[in-house]
Amino acid sequence: RGTAQTLLNWILAVNAEILSSTLFLFRADFLCPVWRTRIRKVWISYLKVHKSI
Repeated sequence: RGTAQTLLNWILAVNAEILSSTLFLFRADFLCPVWRTRIRKVWISYLKVHKSI
């Protein structure tokens, strides 16, 4: 029971971390168009690689 609670707490912590990181990225996205194009290029190349596999 204690293990399940610890696991749940860990999952919630990780989710909170991911959410805050995502929000930060969105904020950075609005602040800096250069990053937006850079991220888009990386994302497009990532998709291309996965399509070719």
